[in-house]
Amino acid sequence: MMQSLFTVNGNHEQTGHAAVKAVWFTPGLDTDDPYTAYWVRQAVLRLRRELCWAWRQAQAPDPLNDALNRSRLHEQRLDFFERDETARHLSELIAEPGPAIPADCGRGTFRWLAGELGLLPAEIFTAALVLMHTWDAAAAEVIGSAQGDARRSIPTLGLAQRLWDEPGALSSMTNRTHPLFRMGILRAEASDVLDWRTPLSMPALVAQRLLAAADAPPVGFTAIHGGGAAAELPMAARLVALRACEPIAAPHVIPLRAASSLSMAAGGGVQGLLQSFSKTTGRSIYALSASRPGTEIQTAATLCWLAGADLYLQMQGSGESHGVTAAFMDIPVYVLALSDQEKLEAPGWTTLPSIDIPALDLEARLACWTRCLPEAAALPDSALENCAFRFRFDAVVIEEIARALARETQPLTGERLIAACRQRAAAAPGTLAVRVRPRFKGDELVLPPAQQRQFEELVTAMQALPEVHARWGTGRVWDEAGISALFAGPPGTGKTMAAEVLAARLGLPMFRVDLSQVVNKYIGETEKNLRRLFDSVEESDALLFFDEADSLFGQRMQVRNAHDRYANLEVSYLLQRMERFRGVAILATNRRKDLDEAFLRRLRFVLEFPLPDAPERKRIWQSGIPEEVDASSLDFDFLARQFALSGGHIRSIILHACLQSAGPGNQRTLSMNTIMRSVKRECQKLDRTLTREQCGKWGEMLEREDR
Repeated sequence: MMQSLFTVNGNHEQTGHAAVKAVWFTPGLDTDDPYTAYWVRQAVLRLRRELCWAWRQAQAPDPLNDALNRSRLHEQRLDFFERDETARHLSELIAEPGPAIPADCGRGTFRWLAGELGLLPAEIFTAALVLMHTWDAAAAEVIGSAQGDARRSIPTLGLAQRLWDEPGALSSMTNRTHPLFRMGILRAEASDVLDWRTPLSMPALVAQRLLAAADAPPVGFTAIHGGGAAAELPMAARLVALRACEPIAAPHVIPLRAASSLSMAAGGGVQGLLQSFSKTTGRSIYALSASRPGTEIQTAATLCWLAGADLYLQMQGSGESHGVTAAFMDIPVYVLALSDQEKLEAPGWTTLPSIDIPALDLEARLACWTRCLPEAAALPDSALENCAFRFRFDAVVIEEIARALARETQPLTGERLIAACRQRAAAAPGTLAVRVRPRFKGDELVLPPAQQRQFEELVTAMQALPEVHARWGTGRVWDEAGISALFAGPPGTGKTMAAEVLAARLGLPMFRVDLSQVVNKYIGETEKNLRRLFDSVEESDALLFFDEADSLFGQRMQVRNAHDRYANLEVSYLLQRMERFRGVAILATNRRKDLDEAFLRRLRFVLEFPLPDAPERKRIWQSGIPEEVDASSLDFDFLARQFALSGGHIRSIILHACLQSAGPGNQRTLSMNTIMRSVKRECQKLDRTLTREQCGKWGEMLEREDR
C-alpha cells in the first residue's frame, strides 16, 4: 500500500506530548511535480505544527474557548511556535520559499490550475489541503484532531484560516462564485450558505488529474477526436460549432436531435457528428453516455475543463440540467435529445441552435447491411430489402447486429436476420401502449367475401411494401410511408380479431394504444406522447392498434373557446403524423361518422365490418367452440338462422354456456338447452326480446324457467 504522507521518515524526538520533528518525504504522493509537492508539504507541516500546539495544551482544541479567547490564545500560540523546538523547526520548514510556476506546466496539473485561475497563496494552500485529504486516507484522522472533533475529519475554510499565517487572506473564498468552486475543483456540501465550517471536498478523479495530468480520459469516459476521416460539417452546424468556442462564462448547450428514441439509445450517427465537431473546433470531446447523478456530471465537466475538451451527455428528460449550475463551466456541452426535448430551459445556459443527427435512408441502410454482413451474398435480395425497410437502424446498430450474427455457427437466413433485428428493436412504447398476444388463427376470422378480399389485399400490400419502396422508387416519393387502415363496423363484428390475425400473419408484435396514458390535459403533452408512441412503433417494426379510434381521431370543430382550439391542434397533429407514419397502424371504430374526413385520405385501406349473415354466423358458431368441447348435439343451422348476432356476442354466449355447463360429472359437453339459456341472457343484456316462435321447440322450456 502507498505510504501515508503523515508517516515519519526520520528521527523521532519526543517533546512535551509526543510532538515529532517533521522530515519531509513523498512516498504517499504520486507526483513528480515539485510545485504540487511543495504545497501539499505546506498542508502537512502546518497540520503537524497545529497538533504540536494542541498537544502542548494537553487537551483537545475547544472551538468555543478558542473563539472567546482568540486574541490571548493567538499571542500564546505564536509564542509557542517560537519557543518550542519542534514547532520552531516546523515553522522554519514552512518558511522555505516554494518553486515558481514554470512557463510550460502542462494543462490540467495543479501548478497549471494555480496559474490559470490566478490563485493567491492562501487559496493555493486551501486547494492543496483538500487535495491531500482526498489522496491520503491518514489525513482524515489528523484533520479531525486539528479541529478538536474526530467526527469533523473533512477540511473546512475555518481550518485553512487557522493554519494559514494571515487569516484574512481567505475571506475571498467564502463565496461560491470563487473560481475553485465555480470550476468544480472544490465542492462544498449542499447548503445555501458557504461558511467557515462547511466541509470541503475534491472529486477523486479531479485530484488524480491534478496530480498527474494524462492525455487519456479517466475510466468511464470516451475521448472523441476529429481526424482526417471526419466529414465536414454543413455550414449551419459549422457556425454553431465556431460560436460554441466563444469564451463566455456560461455553459454552451448544443442539442443534437435524434430522430427517435432507438437512435438516441444506440448513439447511432452521434459519434460521426461529434468527430466532425471536434475537427472543426480542434478540441477533443469527452463522452459520458451513461445516466449519472448530477455530481458525476459536474465531475465530468471539470475534467473536460482541465483537459481542454468539450463534454457530451445524454438527456433523460426535457429541460434537464443534470445538476450543473449556470455559473459552473464555460465549456461547450453537446446534449443528445429527442426532437421534442430540444428546448432546454436550464437557467443561465446558453442554448445554441439544435443540430439534426443524420439518419440513413432506405438505400443507405440497404448498402450498410450489404457491407456489414459477410454472408449477405447468400441471402435473396428481398430478405435484405425487407430488413432494411422494416427496421430503420443506423450504421452503429447495423454493425452491432452484424457482429453478433458473425458469431452464429448456423448459416444466415432471412428468418434469423429478422429475428436478430427484432430482438435489437424489442423496446416497447412504455406505458403508452399494451402488448397484445394474437389469440386467433386466420380461419377463425369470418368475413363476407368482399371484406375478405379487402383483408387479403391489405396483407399482400404489407408483404410487398418493402420491395415496392426499395425497387420501384415509391419509398423516395412517399418518404418510406407505411400502411394505415380503418376497421369500421358495429361492436363485435371482428375488428379487433382482424387486427390480431393481421399481426400474426405478418409476424409483427402488436400494441394496443392505452388512451389513458396518451391523452393528457396539459397543452402539448398529448402530442408529445403520440410522437413517442409513433416513433417507438416505427423503430420496432410493430403493429399499432387504436381501439375506439374516434376518441382520438374525432372531427375538428368550430373554435368557440381555447379548449376547442387546442383540441383541433391535437387532431391536426395526428393528421400530419399519420401521413408520414412508417409503420402499420390499424384504427378500429364503431362510429365512423365521428372521424374527421381528412383522415380518410391518409388511410390506405378502409374495411367495413358488417353484421354477419346466416352463413357467416354458422361459421362463427362452429369456429367459436373450443376443440376440447363436445358440441355434436348443437343445431348450428338453427342458431345461425334464428339469431342475428355479431361474432362478439356469439363468442360471449359460448363462454357463458361453458361456464354454466362445467361441474362434477360433465365431460366438457354443450347442450342446446344450455346454449339457448345463454342466448336468452345475451339478448337480455342487449335489451332484445325473444319470442317463443323465434326460440322454436326450446321456447316453452325458457318460458317455464321464468315462471
